[in-house]
Amino acid sequence: SWLIYRWMVWGGAEIDFMFPWDSMGISVLGVFLVVFVTMLYAVNRIRKENIIDAQRDDMT
Repeated sequence: SWLIYRWMVWGGAEIDFMFPWDSMGISVLGVFLVVFVTMLYAVNRIRKENIIDAQRDDMT
């Protein structure tokens, strides 16, 4: 967004730059939420799977 602002000022626009804190905060929280849900899913799958049986399946 800052690069777009700089390009518009270079083109002759007279505007002030405001950092989009709300949008950035929502984006960061969304990324953390997706990573957290993915981590919970992976941990749940690992807990359900028997490690010895998985190794046996990989060896054959």
